Amino acid sequence: KKSPHVIKNIYINNLSVTLSYLIDVLDYANDENLKNKIKSSIDFLYEMLSINKKPLHYFNTTKKQWLGEADLQDLALLTKLFHKAAIKFNNKKYKHVSSNLINISIAEYFNKKKQIFVDPELDENDFEYLMGINSIFTSIFLENQNYIKDKKSVKIESLITYFSGMNELLEDRFWESKDLESLENYALFLNSYDKFIDYK
Repeated sequence: KKSPHVIKNIYINNLSVTLSYLIDVLDYANDENLKNKIKSSIDFLYEMLSINKKPLHYFNTTKKQWLGEADLQDLALLTKLFHKAAIKFNNKKYKHVSSNLINISIAEYFNKKKQIFVDPELDENDFEYLMGINSIFTSIFLENQNYIKDKKSVKIESLITYFSGMNELLEDRFWESKDLESLENYALFLNSYDKFIDYK
């Protein structure tokens, strides 16, 4: 008899994406039980963030502890989750967390020369990845500009124009792409671009 599969590590990027989708589900399902489970999982992340100055990468269920350093993608997805949760549940504590995560992201990953978020440990030619990450932050800033009102170096227009200026290159890559993750990054960009056009 096979023993059931036990998840040993819970990664914050995967958990953040799942919870963000589940928050959207609440718009269509009036399910109090699901709502409580989502909030409980978000509070699990909130607890980790309140104990540590910076987010950690994953939770080891065997050791019952958070381990590893979060990267730029972790920060972007975690910020998106807390931003959405703050709006959905009208929760000031979640909004405060998303604001703190943005401050950390800008301090550690915002490249003032390029005017975009860049992970120095990754290949800077991975345009799809960078486009996806920057699109997440752009959408958040367009929905609430208070996050960056005192951040003079961060300009929404620059985040958008950096990638729209590479339209031809990105379009070629789009049609060549067989990778679902790349296609998702394009979808994130198009979504943030639409919001930007409406904002203008």
